Amino acid sequence: MPSQVEICNMALDFLGQTVTIASLTEASKAARACARHYDQVQSEMFALHPWPFATRAIALAEVSDTPHPGWAYQYAYPAGCARAWRVCPEDGVRMQSQALWRCPDPDRVSMVDRVPFEVVYGSQQTCLVTDLSEAWLIYTVMTGEARFTPLFCAAFAWALAARIAMPITVEPAIMQNALQQAQIASLTAQAEGFNEGVPDPTPTTPSLQARG
Repeated sequence: MPSQVEICNMALDFLGQTVTIASLTEASKAARACARHYDQVQSEMFALHPWPFATRAIALAEVSDTPHPGWAYQYAYPAGCARAWRVCPEDGVRMQSQALWRCPDPDRVSMVDRVPFEVVYGSQQTCLVTDLSEAWLIYTVMTGEARFTPLFCAAFAWALAARIAMPITVEPAIMQNALQQAQIASLTAQAEGFNEGVPDPTPTTPSLQARG
């Protein structure tokens, strides 16, 4: 998969630039613009969607005997978490994962079967609070470029191109085109996950199971 420099050069190419960079630390205008925006755009891309290649499920670790007021349990926020998507018991991981990125309609899992939670940004650490004991979290984790899929790389490069368009070209029309192409590329990359694997035809929710 492409390196940081290759993704930056792809973004420059999308802007119609003939120059390339060899390093994000070189003294060129293109390299400085890419270096300023690369990490921010990457964080935004990971938080945008539960990309299958970057989605994980983890058993949360309880961190406090006195959780945030109004909640029964407080857990450590996973390292490298770009976005927390669903909290569920261990036996709900399969259903919730499919609802997130293998089913075209995530609302097939009703609100009744979604476990309420909040992310609490304390002065010392970030925590996740919920009323579920022994909770699992489905979340997107920041990964290195080696894990990127080709369609994600294209979407990322277009998003970066949109961000650096004005510093590089000073042309609003070019920036606007890059923004439109970034949206199209992102939707195309998101659709990729729907085609990997075969979901359960009808997710069996806990509420349906209780009815017998």
